[in-house]
Amino acid sequence: METEGNEFKFVCNFVASTKPAHNDIWYTVTWYVNNKLIKTVDPFQKSADMQTKTLLIGTEIKAAGIKTVGFQIRCGYTVSKTVDSTPSPVTDSSNRFIGIEILTPTVYVKDGEDAIITVRATAPIGCFDALPCELEVNLLKVKDNDDCALSPSFSRCGFKIKGTKWHANYSITLRGSLPGLNANPVAVTFVHLKTVEDYFPQQIWGNQTIGTVKVVVSQDTTPIKGKECHAVCDPHIKTFFGTPYEHHYKGVFTLYENKAWKQEIQIQTKPCGPGSRVTCVCGIAIRVGREVYRREHCSDKFWKSGYAQCDGPTRIDVRQHSATQHKIRLPSSTTIKLVTTGSFLNVYVNPSVADKDRAQGLCGQITTNTFIGRDKEVSNYQWSGMPRFSESWGVESTIDLFSDKIENLLGAKGNLFLCKCDETKLTQIVCKSSQKCEPKDIYDYTSIKGCETTYIAKRSVGYHYRVPRSVRNPYRVPRSSEQLHISKRQAAYPVWINGWTERSATDYCTSLLKNSSTVQICSNTVATDIQGPLENCVLDIKLVGNTAFALVALETIKTSCFHEVSYDTRFQQSTTNQPSIFDQIKLVACPSECSHHGTCNQGLCDCNEGYGSLDCSISLKIPPLIYYPPNCRNTNYGGECTQLRLLGGDFLDSAALVCKLLIFEDRNRTSTLISNITVSATYVSENEVICPDGLTTAHVVYSANRRYRYINVSVSNNRRIFSEPLVFYPAIVKRHSRSKVVVGVRK
Repeated sequence: METEGNEFKFVCNFVASTKPAHNDIWYTVTWYVNNKLIKTVDPFQKSADMQTKTLLIGTEIKAAGIKTVGFQIRCGYTVSKTVDSTPSPVTDSSNRFIGIEILTPTVYVKDGEDAIITVRATAPIGCFDALPCELEVNLLKVKDNDDCALSPSFSRCGFKIKGTKWHANYSITLRGSLPGLNANPVAVTFVHLKTVEDYFPQQIWGNQTIGTVKVVVSQDTTPIKGKECHAVCDPHIKTFFGTPYEHHYKGVFTLYENKAWKQEIQIQTKPCGPGSRVTCVCGIAIRVGREVYRREHCSDKFWKSGYAQCDGPTRIDVRQHSATQHKIRLPSSTTIKLVTTGSFLNVYVNPSVADKDRAQGLCGQITTNTFIGRDKEVSNYQWSGMPRFSESWGVESTIDLFSDKIENLLGAKGNLFLCKCDETKLTQIVCKSSQKCEPKDIYDYTSIKGCETTYIAKRSVGYHYRVPRSVRNPYRVPRSSEQLHISKRQAAYPVWINGWTERSATDYCTSLLKNSSTVQICSNTVATDIQGPLENCVLDIKLVGNTAFALVALETIKTSCFHEVSYDTRFQQSTTNQPSIFDQIKLVACPSECSHHGTCNQGLCDCNEGYGSLDCSISLKIPPLIYYPPNCRNTNYGGECTQLRLLGGDFLDSAALVCKLLIFEDRNRTSTLISNITVSATYVSENEVICPDGLTTAHVVYSANRRYRYINVSVSNNRRIFSEPLVFYPAIVKRHSRSKVVVGVRK
């Protein structure tokens, strides 16, 4: 078999008898495709060119109704003494498959591990003479019967067979994906392989349904059952193994890292307040490959959230319930919950099976209680703190995800199995969610827009927190004065302040937990740790002298409980007489206990007058900040700015969110107000609004008396109390020998 140009040519290759008595016998060749006779060759006798007489060409195959490759072909021959005499029985060749064959029809893979689907072509793919060609093969995932079953993800959604290497093996690597729920331990998925619809060098290769691969995925979630790492308040850290300890260092640290998946979580800490004797988490940076998402309050007066760097399709799935509740899902199914308390963050990390034997950092490891530093040194456990261990996970400037050097990170590319192949569209890669099946959430989270570099960079204005020298050298053991509040924490602060005593603090924290309907349901039905958060609540009152961190104890219990009831379907089963545990909790759980500025009514906050947001955390008496210069978002044909994108915070998603535009005209340095406009703003996030459509302030040409217009822009959450304004002013740009005014910014 061969191809000539873009046409198949098959010959029936058999050895004719060499006996002289057989020189005059006649041979008759027959051709079968898919066991159906499609051609009988006229009888012929032995000759030097007898093989060419057996020829079967592509047009004859097409004439028999064969439209694509993927068929079986064979030939046979008979002999007879004369053309018309009775022939001998048929001598058949074996069937030969023409197309692309699957060498691994069944693949077994464990969750988080890899396996390979391998195929190869069995015939040349029909390239034109002297021209290179490639045949594209695509993978299509068949819809699961059970959307919540385990399913694989793939290193790529297709490959190209090269015309010069058509006989080589081609592979797609798959990884057992990690379920959103505690699903059955074994599941079967089927995937299709198919060639591209139009293949112009030889159309018969196009639109071939190559076949189906059976993928058997198995999992064992026992190692991660009930596992959670958190860094809360000032901060108290609990490892994945469940061991609590204190971490009181200023700087940037690796909380969690999974190098195999190129995933990392870094936290930044600074003093909880002016002159504070403890530190708090003021920022978090999360990366997958080169993609980095940040949320921080370390260097400016408002929370800054957004993607600092993108790397192809969005791989960090960020969702938001309110201004203080964020949930983030990584490709490995590792989940992160962020709860904002004032100017600081509480971070909760739930691992996936992909983190078994891979997770490291301040969160420790999943299956061992050993505290292993970045330098591989083992530290002896101390609840009051382990200076060497904490310092070892300090971040060097070259890998600081809060710095401007993140462009040096290694990209995820395709080998991290972060995406799914679309079920219907050839070559289409879907990366928004790492799996179809999502756990049920107590709160209704809304996905934010995909990766777009919107993070506000650090500027030279405002308060900047300087990373201490001890963190820049992450392996240096701190001086004794630096570790005083860790190793001797209780001894250093033996006196309760602001009238608090151990008894009064314990009574307050105990009452706080007992009065929470959510905590009561969780403690009675779900294996949730109550004692640890209670002890932290008491300790925080001792250290800061008030109840500022008290609600964190509630959120810690709720977060652990919510994770269990969201992922374990047993808690989602109702009975005839009683709703499910999940539904019971959802009915009474309000985010952040409505921040003590509202009442909880069937899971929804009814905010007191003067407060807003889903958790009543935003005071309408405090104007939002526009703390970063805005920029023009869209321009029309004439170069006019038609939308202003304003960054800052906290913006409230409501009908009362408005922009005020004060338009001034300047003549010879004398400004006159000519227009006062209040228009609805477009809410993008708590840190971004757009003001407004139809803005046309540019394209004003200077006249001889130096006349131009500029705008003061401010924002309000309630139409009454407005932010400090930013000023848009014109700047001269030389173009085509004339002056043109464009919009600039001045504070």
